[in-house]
Amino acid sequence: MKYLNYVHVTQGTNSVPEFSHGNILPLTSVPFGMANFAIETRRASLFFNPNDTFTTGIRLTHMPSPWINDYGTFTVSAATGDANGAAIDGRQRSAYTLRRTVYTPAEIDMELMVHRARLHLVPTTRCGLLEMSWEEPEKTHRFVMTHGDAEIMMKVDAAARRVTGYTRTHTWPAKDNFALYFALDFDRDFDLSKSTVGVPGQAPLDIGAVNTAKRLALNLAFVNDGSAKVSCRIGTSFISVEQAVTNLETELVGKDFDTLLHDAEEAWEEKLSRIEIEADEKTMHTFYSCLYRMFLFPRIFHEYDKEGNQKHYSPSTGEICDGPFYTDNGFWDTYKTVYPMYSLINSDGYTDMCRGFLNFYDEAGWLPRWMSPGAVNCMPGTAIDAVFGDAVEKGVVTDKKMIEKMFESTMKHVLNPAPAAEYGRDGVEGFNTLGYVTSDHRESVNKTQDYAYGNFCIAKLAKALGKEKEYAELMKTSLNYRNLWDNEVGFMRARDKDGNRRADWNPFQWGGDYTEGSSWQNSFALFHDYLGLAKIMGGKDKLIAKLDDLFSTKPYYDVYGYGFEIHEMIEMAAVDFGQFAISNQPSFHLPYIYAMLGKPEKTAYWTRRAMKELFNETPNGYPGDEDNGSMAGWFVFSALGFYPVCPGAAEYVVGSPAVRSAVIHTDSGKDLVIRADNNTAETVYVKNIKVNGETIHRTFFTQEELKAGGVIEFKMSKEPVPGSYIDAELPYSVEH
Repeated sequence: MKYLNYVHVTQGTNSVPEFSHGNILPLTSVPFGMANFAIETRRASLFFNPNDTFTTGIRLTHMPSPWINDYGTFTVSAATGDANGAAIDGRQRSAYTLRRTVYTPAEIDMELMVHRARLHLVPTTRCGLLEMSWEEPEKTHRFVMTHGDAEIMMKVDAAARRVTGYTRTHTWPAKDNFALYFALDFDRDFDLSKSTVGVPGQAPLDIGAVNTAKRLALNLAFVNDGSAKVSCRIGTSFISVEQAVTNLETELVGKDFDTLLHDAEEAWEEKLSRIEIEADEKTMHTFYSCLYRMFLFPRIFHEYDKEGNQKHYSPSTGEICDGPFYTDNGFWDTYKTVYPMYSLINSDGYTDMCRGFLNFYDEAGWLPRWMSPGAVNCMPGTAIDAVFGDAVEKGVVTDKKMIEKMFESTMKHVLNPAPAAEYGRDGVEGFNTLGYVTSDHRESVNKTQDYAYGNFCIAKLAKALGKEKEYAELMKTSLNYRNLWDNEVGFMRARDKDGNRRADWNPFQWGGDYTEGSSWQNSFALFHDYLGLAKIMGGKDKLIAKLDDLFSTKPYYDVYGYGFEIHEMIEMAAVDFGQFAISNQPSFHLPYIYAMLGKPEKTAYWTRRAMKELFNETPNGYPGDEDNGSMAGWFVFSALGFYPVCPGAAEYVVGSPAVRSAVIHTDSGKDLVIRADNNTAETVYVKNIKVNGETIHRTFFTQEELKAGGVIEFKMSKEPVPGSYIDAELPYSVEH
């Protein structure tokens, strides 16, 4: 079976700033590719929309999120005839239709109507091969290359049929020497007499010179030799032009288009087939479209020199360093689902990613919270703590020296204020002395919870190293979230340095003390201690009742800390799920808390409803932002019937599978088979579960039993079966 046929790269791409159906780009790339390509239809940061009928070509992109924006980017296209053609700001616009476009993870094949031309591209890890073809061989054929508003250098070498240069396009602060270098090799001679290079709206520059300017555009004509096709090998590098040539020679030379397309398709089939499911057609298409998203980020940022040595440009120092490097990742999002999935089916890659993150630490002196490509001041907390803690707790990383470096790097932000906003923990002094982040710090409630959970994850590193004193202290401070719980109102509430609660509080206020939500969504982000929360609330029944209220309370919101409606508010209000704002990461785990408290039937009801009503394979395919594979991962895990509520604990909470069966080819070399007997749209409840033929009486699976392989059988039912297979053995909690 070809699982690539089920992938829709346009899933979740029909978004506007006011409402997100994913807020993502349709990326053509090999898994974790340094070079991504996408059709460009507009000049906005989210530069593709499936409803657009015009295109300006194919864009090399490194954009991990429209909120982070792009870097190292340029756009290529084809044109016919006059050099001006249909130029708009230097770009050759043309009508096109998505309906007649082949658009997959492995290729783009699109028709440019006004130019009667086609663009056909296939990616490699750091490069791409572009074939341009025209219906009218007698006319002048052109290659068009345009850039953003940044310094561009370009050199046209007609004798070598090569264009080289760099672009310093970036969004976040970068070192002065930061650049994306390129080398473009063509298989047809240039006609420089009909070619132009320059800044749109200004006099053309000397095309034979080395030109440097902002918004530099190239309109390159080819000698008319009767051919209707031109091939362009695109080599890229963040190290140098010479390295871009090396990458081009390594990845493209000696391989034709069909071979490269086959290689790209096989790379995707290998990743996608690590989980083989049987389900209805909608679920098949949605599942594999989501799984594709989980293998895009973090992006490979290292390269190989002519001797095969691994090198990377350091965004922190501007120097060329040894070893692996990965970037474009928001750990606040991805630790929840992406890395736990890697621990099952991509542990070698996960280990190498951790090596890359430690290289970042060695070069910057601090771990990043967000990377693109260097450290970005975005989202609270230091969620890389969970990435490291989960890797060690689940046996992905076992090398003691690596674990020691993980512990050293995470303890640095546990104990010390950061030197800049893009690093460390804002308000860490209050957390360490008062037991909470004080309310004069933005998002203080979420930061308190994130630091508490982060300390739990770092404690797992201490435990692996035999550091008993540090382990005990970290576990103690992992309960600091309790200092913000207000039993009088039943929510987490901020406190100032004197311990006073915020006076103007109401539970519907978004922002301010909370991150992209209100106290409804954000009072339950303590993944490691739900039994502890239940205890301070007065028992499990109290917490269950509070969750019932969450799902039944109307989706009201108060713009409060934002001062205007952000798209997450509107997305929550647009669906009938109460305060369960599944459009954003703070709500991912909420329905699974029920199962952790012995009410799996309620978990089953809400997760199956969300999967059915809010996810599909279309451009409207997500209920909110799909950030670096995190929301896609929620669907993938939920469809399989379990979910990693607490990365850093080697357990997965049981839900309700949407598949009839699945085979997970774990990287232990042993297959895990999942069967859901009598599974239909109506049989959403789990009657009982057997693991290797033995009935279990718990609502979780362990990492060990999943990677050991075997068979998990779900017996499904139309009616709820409250507590039918539950006893006192509940998932992990510090409280027990």
